[in-house]
Amino acid sequence: GITSLVKPVQLPPDSWIALLAMFFFTMLLWPLARSRRTVGRLEGALLLLLYIAILGWTVFHQIQASVS
Repeated sequence: GITSLVKPVQLPPDSWIALLAMFFFTMLLWPLARSRRTVGRLEGALLLLLYIAILGWTVFHQIQASVS
C-alpha cells in the first residue's frame, strides 16, 4: 500500500477476482474466529481447501492467459 502512494502500481485487468477472493475469505474467517475465538479442525480444512481451489484457479487462469 505504501509503495503505491509513492508511485502508482499497475494491476492486471483481472485482479478484481483475487481481491474478491480475499474479501470472501476474510468475511468467512471473521465469524468463525469470533464465535469461539478459535478455528476448529473442520473449519480450517474447509478454509485450506478453498484456498487451494482459488490458488489452483489463479494458476490455471494465468497459464491460459499466457498461452493466448
